[in-house]
Amino acid sequence: YLKLRGREGMGLGDAKLLAMIGAFLGLERTFFALLAGSVIGVLVSAPYLLLQGRGRDEHIPFGPFLAAGAALSLAAGTPLLAAWRAGAAGPRP
Repeated sequence: YLKLRGREGMGLGDAKLLAMIGAFLGLERTFFALLAGSVIGVLVSAPYLLLQGRGRDEHIPFGPFLAAGAALSLAAGTPLLAAWRAGAAGPRP
């Protein structure tokens, strides 16, 4: 992002938070937390930016969304991952 836009996109605090999430949840749930945090971030930030009339240069912290993704992974990760694995295996005859 630095080479494309000429400025830092994500601070190292987010990377440290993700490392801590990985230490507590494990690899598979950490990937789920990262995906869930990204989806939650888009669902919250996009309407905010559109309603406030702000542009792409607005700074929105990613840490709270990572934490929400980790909480979702901790609370409902097992059934959601099991459903994803069942769907990824393809239809059963």
